[in-house]
Amino acid sequence: MAVHLADACPLMQEACRLGRECGLVYAVLWEAAWHDRRGDCGGTTQMSHKSLAALCHMSNTTVLKAVDLLLDDGLISCLGLTGSWAGGSQKRIYRVIHPDHVEAQRAAIAVMGEGLSPSKRARALRAG
Repeated sequence: MAVHLADACPLMQEACRLGRECGLVYAVLWEAAWHDRRGDCGGTTQMSHKSLAALCHMSNTTVLKAVDLLLDDGLISCLGLTGSWAGGSQKRIYRVIHPDHVEAQRAAIAVMGEGLSPSKRARALRAG
């Protein structure tokens, strides 16, 4: 469900419990998604892992590990991939889950089970 983040407070303590890197990546994704206010939807970002790594002063590998932890914890979700520009690579589209909906997201992840974890599904997008 798409919900604007304008009147919400990010779950920084929960993100930081996953690790310092997760807290920083979550903060940057939150800010980017906070600016997304398209009609009845919003809360998404198409920020690349490369730009996340540059903003957070981390390696791409560290950013991807943090994103995987955030996905599996239910703080963000991966909606799919953007179209590729000529010669460019595709980027994931992330939704920052509204704080009021995180518990429902976590319940859905628990029902899917370990074999269908959000991080595994996000990695499979590029492979498929």
